[in-house]
Amino acid sequence: MVGFQETKFSSWDHVKRANYFIASIDSRAVYFWSHGADSDYSGSRGHDGVGIVFRGDHPFDSLKDVSSSFADAAELSHRYLVIEATIGATTIFFHVIYAPVSGDMRRTFFDILPHSFPDGCHHLALGDFNVPIDPSLDERVASRTSPGVAELLNWQLRLGVVDAWRTFHPLLREFTGPGRRNRIDYGFASSELLEDYVVCFDHVKDKIWHHADHLPLSFTLQSPLYPQRTQLPWKCPSWLLKHSAVSAVLGHSLDALRARIRTGIADNPGALYDEHKRADGIYLRQMFHVLKNSDAVVERYLTQDLHEATCAHATENSEPSATSLLAARDALATHKAFIQSRCEAAKFDKDVSTGESGSSYFFRSPSSVNLRVSIPSATRPDGSSTTDPDEMAEVHRKYWGSLYRSPSHDFISSTSVSPFQPLELLRLLRHTTSCISSADQVHLDAPMTANDFYWAITTSGRGRSSGLDGLPIEYFQLSPHKWAQVLEGVYASQLRLGRMTKFQRRASITLLHKSGDRGDPSNYRPITLLNHDAKLGPKIMAHRLRNVLPHVLHGDQSGFVSGRSIRHSLARFQDLQQFCSSSGRTQAGAVLLDFAKAFDSVLWPALRLVLEHMGFGPHFLHCVKTFYTGTLVAVLVNGRASRYFELGCGVRQGDPLSPALFVLFLEPMLNYLRVTTGSLGIRVPTDATRHHLLAFADDCTGFLDDLAETPLFLRTVRGYADAAGLKLNVSKTKLLPFTACAPELRSSLVELGFTVVADNASTKLLGIDQSPCLPVCRRYDRILPLLVSRCLLWRYRARTLRGRAVILRTIILPLLWYTAAVTPMPPAVAAQVTLLCKAFLFKRVIGSPSSIRGPLAEEWLYWPTSRGGLGLPNVAIFAQTLLLCSLRDAVSSAGSPCIISRWSSPAIALFSMPLGPSGSGFDILYCAVPKSVAPTPQWALLGRFWYAALQTWQRLRDSSHHTSALSQFLLDAPLWRNVYFKVGTLGRLLEDSSTLVTHFRNLGYVRLRDFLLRHGRLPDKALCLSILAGVAFGSPPTALARCLAISFQIITLVPRLGCCFIWAGPPCPPVQRASWLVLSRSPLWSPP
Repeated sequence: MVGFQETKFSSWDHVKRANYFIASIDSRAVYFWSHGADSDYSGSRGHDGVGIVFRGDHPFDSLKDVSSSFADAAELSHRYLVIEATIGATTIFFHVIYAPVSGDMRRTFFDILPHSFPDGCHHLALGDFNVPIDPSLDERVASRTSPGVAELLNWQLRLGVVDAWRTFHPLLREFTGPGRRNRIDYGFASSELLEDYVVCFDHVKDKIWHHADHLPLSFTLQSPLYPQRTQLPWKCPSWLLKHSAVSAVLGHSLDALRARIRTGIADNPGALYDEHKRADGIYLRQMFHVLKNSDAVVERYLTQDLHEATCAHATENSEPSATSLLAARDALATHKAFIQSRCEAAKFDKDVSTGESGSSYFFRSPSSVNLRVSIPSATRPDGSSTTDPDEMAEVHRKYWGSLYRSPSHDFISSTSVSPFQPLELLRLLRHTTSCISSADQVHLDAPMTANDFYWAITTSGRGRSSGLDGLPIEYFQLSPHKWAQVLEGVYASQLRLGRMTKFQRRASITLLHKSGDRGDPSNYRPITLLNHDAKLGPKIMAHRLRNVLPHVLHGDQSGFVSGRSIRHSLARFQDLQQFCSSSGRTQAGAVLLDFAKAFDSVLWPALRLVLEHMGFGPHFLHCVKTFYTGTLVAVLVNGRASRYFELGCGVRQGDPLSPALFVLFLEPMLNYLRVTTGSLGIRVPTDATRHHLLAFADDCTGFLDDLAETPLFLRTVRGYADAAGLKLNVSKTKLLPFTACAPELRSSLVELGFTVVADNASTKLLGIDQSPCLPVCRRYDRILPLLVSRCLLWRYRARTLRGRAVILRTIILPLLWYTAAVTPMPPAVAAQVTLLCKAFLFKRVIGSPSSIRGPLAEEWLYWPTSRGGLGLPNVAIFAQTLLLCSLRDAVSSAGSPCIISRWSSPAIALFSMPLGPSGSGFDILYCAVPKSVAPTPQWALLGRFWYAALQTWQRLRDSSHHTSALSQFLLDAPLWRNVYFKVGTLGRLLEDSSTLVTHFRNLGYVRLRDFLLRHGRLPDKALCLSILAGVAFGSPPTALARCLAISFQIITLVPRLGCCFIWAGPPCPPVQRASWLVLSRSPLWSPP
């Protein structure tokens, strides 16, 4: 919080400019000024003024300007401001005061200052009071009279505030006014506030802000229950490594290390390597302080010299003192001018290279986040809590050490009992038959070479958090080829020893809050911060596993598997729900499983059994064991590190290899469930096996055709979990009915202790709201407020249209796309988001419902930047393109009748429902889809998602598709509901042209290939007559005429028939360019 006196605003535009600059620094900042839009800025009124600014991370629940309620006198106008702040049940009034210079006016001013406030509140008054209270201590030369002192002391007494600085420094003579002749700047605090919350009150003498001629007053308020943050371990900034002298020294030391490692086998490469990094770390810290703080140190000394010269001149008032004061002032001004010119040049270069573009500098946080104490207390196992920093760190250490089954000496007693059953697990593993091939085993068992480490170093992302050594990946990227040779030798040596080096085995655990009580350690997710060099070996192994996992893991698992998408998993879930709803399966639903601390509970002996069963070789298993053995971690609680303890289980979150190891560990459980409870799943006509499971890493979901079978399913899950050492969290496991749940079924499940989602409620699955009955468009009700708040947060960052367009594309709109990928966007929502984007782009009122017209033609907003546009996505078109992406992926996955992906088979079953006997599956792409927003009962069977996708497909197909070169797909295309079989002047489909179509369909004639397979020739008049010979007609002549018509139509339309999966023709209009680019990459496809 900063209080200002004598703001000297001369117009409302100046106030708005100040607001803009404050918001540019901190978009969540809250500011109050005594000058408003209707204030008097003329005369002396324009030279007065007070204000107060609160940082965006202030702790208060509410802040409100109550000046008009307590101070309505004209004499206080533009000189007094009072802000009411509440935090919990406590109320604090912040007073900002600028007293008149004239003695008579000052007396009147202090007399009318408000002092009647609610009982039990606290006060903090800050300002320039223009009067020294104690002449002997607050003036360099004591004066006989100081008009207004009595009135000021009387106001202090009535308000109940005391001079906080004087309380801390009772006899110190220090002067803050111009010329350092007196102390007229005060901070008055309530006695309760001063006793319980004020930590310090000091004058700032080593800094000068703007053109201030007073010494600022700095203070700190802090609750005694608020835990102190400890400074985190030092981390080397990337700019330090770019310094030429630093990089040269590091290069020479690296050459010396390479020479020593190559001297002979008697050396210990790991020890030499650790010692080298330690020495480099010490050197980098020293250079950091030299280079980073040199300017600040010089400025601090020069400012201190100026302060001393000012005080000396105020005391002596001689020519030498005046000369010294002038010299000190000139020295400080010269230094500041040099720094300013250098910073302006650097900022110009930075703005040109990285400003207003997608850079980390441009995307830095728009709001201050200094107050990041996220753990206010720690709850002990007995239910008591503590706020002592050391005790909090110890509570978390005991919790996480027990969870990780630490073999450290003080955890041995609590982790002695084995939590898994090896023999039972081996028996259950027999249901897992997938194994890696011998070629994959050889590939995984190959030694890690310098080429592997070179790839790992050069492909690692910059700017990632470093471990305890403080060295970023840029440290190794200075000379990746040299470091690759060093790491090859170090890793080979440590693998022979069976453990990583001393420093590579040390790590810290940072805690991310998930939900619930912040004092409960179980409500946090632990992230292990490893040293970058300790992650390079696991990264190499994870890269080798990337091509192995798709062959080992079932299609139900889509987490961390190359080629599988979370979007497909969500589409599969929606399609199964829609299929059950359309087919009348009212008892069907999903069981959303929750495993307690799944990643952190993986037992290493159980993991080894699973990997051995899947055929992984001895070298790979030895590498995994070496990476994990002997890892020592310390838990960071508000920056304070606990004592170290050794890990005994778990796959480290933050390790590149951990995701692959976890999905491999979980796969046998999914196989076991498919074998034992797979018959409880949902049968889809397009699949030989039932749909029973859906998994994305540890987010596992079971599909049940009848939710009454939930107890059996969960008993089976718990049986495997007990054998493998996992823990099923039944209290957080939820049941989601696919339709309105029958009261009897719901009550029976609730009586068994299960949580059943209400019909008009929702729960999250993979970040998307799922509900039994609520329409899917309700998902946007949660997204739109988030878009508005993010626009308000980032609206001051960019200065140009292009910069604001970058923020829209990168920061704001991605909130929408994840939901829009699986949810059709209503036109009203698209219009609302478009209006919000325009308001942000053209700096209008965010959230205003009125239409907005910018300085550019609207088409320029959507043209790519390479052609002079802003490159914004058209919200409606882009949302439709996301739906088409799922349709494209489904078409691509069905390459032949024998290969249909697991996720798309429910969609194919849904496609078949509206077709009836006229076709199946992707034949729906030939159909004419209704253009109405609300689907007809026949098309409602598809569900809103695929109905909207097919409507979009139809518009694109009809406007941009040509069929001249598509005769190769003639025999497999459907006949009766094909938009390319339009006959007559009205352009009717064959299905609508004759009643005989029903007889052909009932006899199984759906495609031209059906005629060829049964009769060996294409249909003609004679063949049609023979087919219909067994049909009893009431009027044979009419039947014959219709038969001739049907035959004629088929024969004449054959040459023009085509398939609709190849794109040709003229370019699309600009608004359709996004859809064109996505779908034009769709591969050739032969309809099943």
